[in-house]
Amino acid sequence: PPTVLSDQEERLLVEYFQRIADVGLGLSKEAANERILLIVSDSRKHPFGDAGPGRDWWDGFFRRHPSIVMRTAEA
Repeated sequence: PPTVLSDQEERLLVEYFQRIADVGLGLSKEAANERILLIVSDSRKHPFGDAGPGRDWWDGFFRRHPSIVMRTAEA
C-alpha cells in the first residue's frame, strides 16, 4: 500500500531522528508521533488518530528505514 508520508517527508523524518541521536538526546515514541502529526496535519487528511501512527505504521517505517532504531534510555 502507499505510504502516508511522501518519500521526501520520510527522508526529513529520518534525518531528524539521526540528528537527535547524534547529539545524544533521547526521543520517545510519543515525541516522534507528535513530530509526525505536525508533518501531516497541516497538509492533508491522514489516517492517524490523535495519538499518531500506530504499530503497523511504525513496523512499515522501520522496514523501509532499517538504520532507525527506537531504544529506551537507561537511567
